[in-house]
Amino acid sequence: MAASVTIELPSGPIIAEPLDRMLHFCREEYAYYDALPPGAPDRVEPLDVLAVVSVNGFFNANAATIRAVHRGLSAACDALLRAIPQDADLLACDPSFPAVATLLRAAVGVPRVLIPVTTKVLHRKRSNLIPILLGRLPPATQDKTRAAGVAVEVLGRFRDDLAAVLSEVDSVVTELATAGFVLSPVRVLEVLLWTEVEERGYYR
Repeated sequence: MAASVTIELPSGPIIAEPLDRMLHFCREEYAYYDALPPGAPDRVEPLDVLAVVSVNGFFNANAATIRAVHRGLSAACDALLRAIPQDADLLACDPSFPAVATLLRAAVGVPRVLIPVTTKVLHRKRSNLIPILLGRLPPATQDKTRAAGVAVEVLGRFRDDLAAVLSEVDSVVTELATAGFVLSPVRVLEVLLWTEVEERGYYR
């Protein structure tokens, strides 16, 4: 895939040079999150929360917070993860995302956990199903009573984008694997979207 190819998403963003952008990102950040072993697929483990710390998942994180978040997410999510196949695919699942909605709702019920932390942890467990949701999330995701429902709406738009540009994203996935960076299409598109909207322009 030529590095100059542009990906145009139905939701609006136009992502220039996606392969170059992803290579830049991976050379800086891959080792600190994506390269970490995912561990047991049906359990939230300590490393899942520690991995989130390494990608700015918490402000003022300390040992007590990390332990509390891990224990809370494990208690809330482990049984629900067992009900979702390990190979669950965002493009093949029920577009109303009932299982994901239930999982997100349980996770954001944990103190100090909102959608960004939730999806950073759960992406490690279901990398083809749950993208990390960052960037310009609707303000309602700050409300624990509404966050999961709003996140599911965002997930639906993300799915539509991925379905529309899957061949282009798959080409990037293949090129990244050749360079030693193994990522799912869900993760690749999520990173590209984040780099497009984050204000500092690190990877643009």
